[in-house]
Amino acid sequence: MAISITKPVRYLFAATALALVSIGAGADEPLYPTFERQKWEFRVGAFGLTTQALVGSTRNGRPDFIIDLGKLGITESTSEPWVSLIAPLGSNWNVRLEYFTYSESGKVVATEDFEYDDLMVTTGAVVGSRLDVDLLIANFGYLWRTRDRGEIRFGVGLHMANLAYGVRATVFANDIIVSDAAAREDLLAPLPNLYLSGTYKLSPRFLARLKFGWLDLTYDDWDGDLASGSVELEYLISDRYGLGLGFIDIDMDVSYEDSVGREIYKLEMQGPLLYFRAAF
Repeated sequence: MAISITKPVRYLFAATALALVSIGAGADEPLYPTFERQKWEFRVGAFGLTTQALVGSTRNGRPDFIIDLGKLGITESTSEPWVSLIAPLGSNWNVRLEYFTYSESGKVVATEDFEYDDLMVTTGAVVGSRLDVDLLIANFGYLWRTRDRGEIRFGVGLHMANLAYGVRATVFANDIIVSDAAAREDLLAPLPNLYLSGTYKLSPRFLARLKFGWLDLTYDDWDGDLASGSVELEYLISDRYGLGLGFIDIDMDVSYEDSVGREIYKLEMQGPLLYFRAAF
């Protein structure tokens, strides 16, 4: 599974389109009717993930072996909690934090031989596995252009991904355990990104938001490729409260290599988002 370049290009095109609309917006209604745009905002909701994951952990001297977790019973669709905080930093800057977690496990009978770290799994073994992902996103945005009905921010960000995968293989003979072994690896991956966001007021009661981040970077023992984007439509219940529906798409391809071996995670996570927003 390779990260497709068409996704960053698609997000960038959509972000540029929104930027042009926002810049040229009229002055019929303020972006937020009765309070300044530089306010704290807290959002909480549910992210309906559809996940495709490939992982690998290979000792030095061996060829990379990539495992498709869909074949090991890891559920591809689930719903997870999602939270976001936007805080002002002076008159033109803000920081936007997002966090969600994903944990799924599965159990199958292996249909082919594979290896993970020092664990050699043979065909017919009962394989239990678990994938855990904790993702914290921090984006620092500068207010580049503003109109009464829209604003555009650009800046830099960081995705801190705590990735962990564990697998256990048990071999039975006449219902007796012949062998039972396990392996687990954890990786904390810092993934910087460039950041662009836009907000546009469609009507007195509806806001549209778009956020895009991307970077392909190799440094020290790390090789990372990240593309993330979201589109949101929010209904303003009042000046300070809103209900929103959106779609999030995150693609990451991370590898880390040291003197012992190499770890690989390739994840595609996407799905709808439902949230409640409060400003104060």
